[in-house]
Amino acid sequence: MTNNSQASAPIHGRVMLVELSISQWSARKIDRKAADQVAQSNNVESRSGTYYKSLIEGGSLEAIKKLATKARQAHWHRTLPWSDAGPRVLSNLAYMEYMQEMAAFGAEFDKLVGEFIAEYPLMRQEASRLLGNLFNDADYPDLQRVADKFRFTTNVLPLPIGDDFRCDIGTEEVDRIRAEITATTEASMQAAVRDAYDRVAKVVESYVDRLAGPETVFRDSLVENARDLADVLPALNVTNDPRLAAIAAQLKDKLCAHEPDALRHNKTTRRETFNAAMDIQKDLMNFFGGAQ
Repeated sequence: MTNNSQASAPIHGRVMLVELSISQWSARKIDRKAADQVAQSNNVESRSGTYYKSLIEGGSLEAIKKLATKARQAHWHRTLPWSDAGPRVLSNLAYMEYMQEMAAFGAEFDKLVGEFIAEYPLMRQEASRLLGNLFNDADYPDLQRVADKFRFTTNVLPLPIGDDFRCDIGTEEVDRIRAEITATTEASMQAAVRDAYDRVAKVVESYVDRLAGPETVFRDSLVENARDLADVLPALNVTNDPRLAAIAAQLKDKLCAHEPDALRHNKTTRRETFNAAMDIQKDLMNFFGGAQ
């Protein structure tokens, strides 16, 4: 697809909704007996506090938790918000990379789960020693039930289209609901694009804050975060907003052009990059009346 055809294609042909669902065993349990004992020893009512105990710690279970966090971060990085919870907006330009990345996360997730299931019987025995009197064998599901608690799935959905709504509830009500679906979709898309602007604003603000003083210390992540955003921003511009496209070009050409060490040690480069960040920040404020 050419750039021109991409720009003129209807929004429903350029984006989709995608859900990432990750479930895992928490390996935590409320111990009411322990909570009562703590309450009694401190002369407070038992319902005023809760005692959680970790049934199993470390090993592959900890690796699974960290991987799930990384996968969710990658999911959010490549997508835009659609609703408070559930699916997010994914551009067709980002679809293949997104699916490949999630497939890699899913494969690693399954591998780690397999390792954990193999470790589980021994870790359960070790827990009986570590927890002492707090150990309760009934807290531990059997092997299959534990395995069933882990899941990593992605689900792709179409963007809602008002005209697709059909139900035998009367023409007037159907028309009202179709119009409502269309309006909601348009509003959600605008909110999604605003999220892309907000991401730019945060990166630019970091440059302004960290480069303002000639001796201000900053981490390499200042530039790394800008480059990560510059890579995904074209795909996040799901409405083909020319203003966002122009800012994306500035971000890539001006803020991402230099390595962190150059910004640290070359005063001219640092000053020019700071001024570029200020210019982008002014553009954002002009676009949104200072709302950024």
